[in-house]
Amino acid sequence: NSYCHQNHPFFPEKTGTLAGWLYPGGAVRHSGFGQKATSLEEEPSMALALRYAPAGMIYFEIRARRTGIRPRYAIVIPHIRDLERYAAIRKVFLKQGVSVLYASGSADAGYRVLAEMHSADLLEEMGLASCRVISFGAVPWSTQQKTRVGILTVYSETAAALDIFKRCRSALPNHLVKPERKEPFWDIPQIPELVAQNLNKGQPWWNDFSTFIADKPVRDHVFAYEKGGLAKMVKDGVLMPEGPERTIVVACHEAWRRRMGKIGEKARREGSSFSDQVNREFEKTRVEFSRCKNAAALRQTLTDFWARGGPLPSLQEGWQGVLPLLDEMNWRKARDLALLALASYKPASKQEAEALTAQEGEI
Repeated sequence: NSYCHQNHPFFPEKTGTLAGWLYPGGAVRHSGFGQKATSLEEEPSMALALRYAPAGMIYFEIRARRTGIRPRYAIVIPHIRDLERYAAIRKVFLKQGVSVLYASGSADAGYRVLAEMHSADLLEEMGLASCRVISFGAVPWSTQQKTRVGILTVYSETAAALDIFKRCRSALPNHLVKPERKEPFWDIPQIPELVAQNLNKGQPWWNDFSTFIADKPVRDHVFAYEKGGLAKMVKDGVLMPEGPERTIVVACHEAWRRRMGKIGEKARREGSSFSDQVNREFEKTRVEFSRCKNAAALRQTLTDFWARGGPLPSLQEGWQGVLPLLDEMNWRKARDLALLALASYKPASKQEAEALTAQEGEI
């Protein structure tokens, strides 16, 4: 029926003090000096523009699973040149419905806006190459309200970067979960935030994957519920083109498939649980790769993993290209790719699929 923007007094002839709700992301520092010394102020022209900010910004709910202080909500403010044209673009975005208004992080939210506008063939027309993302969350010293926890500028210098992000989002869409006898909810994949962060830095989309999944809540969700999407991504020739990076991933897939075959033979011979042995071996392998802290350790762990798989066709053809990724300069990339291979492995049979999902819980 009403809201504070409608009736709040506005004096165009003088600089005015701004309420916190009128300046999204604005924060008063050192309030002990008194309101007069620390209040937020703007010239009349800017104060008037802020009145229209709620109608022009795009709001996201953030479902980040990482530990520590994390954003819960984000406001995306596109950098625009034509306000009237932007109004039409914003309608195109919001027609997508509520499902697009959930994101896994601030970078994901910013790239989502740019990608949707690019899909509508309006990005270049607007000259829109970036946007500001202001994120809010709860902090230990002020749990009763949402505090600004980050400001990020998201860039899209090339259409290729937006294409990569859109392919990622296509493989890992937001998913509406409808559990029995419970309220439905949106499950939000976490990988798009990593992809958006890397694209914003000009890095490969899988860069620093090992650090990203070092956080247990993130890792649990990625390995349990994002395998299918990651499998599509590593098979995409645009996201993972032919080259040494793809060779490492494919070789790890081949080695792990061979390893599961041997586990299956052992389980049948001993009459033990195939699922339990597969899950123990999977976790052991993941930990071994994660604990590699230098090039020598990574080379030893990776070559041992490959050797136990026997002859690997992908390595027989591309081993020379892989060698530079195992040196002192690039070994972290190889570690990221090896862990990505484990996370993206697609079971070759129903028995494999059941074994790899035997210990998955609820989202």
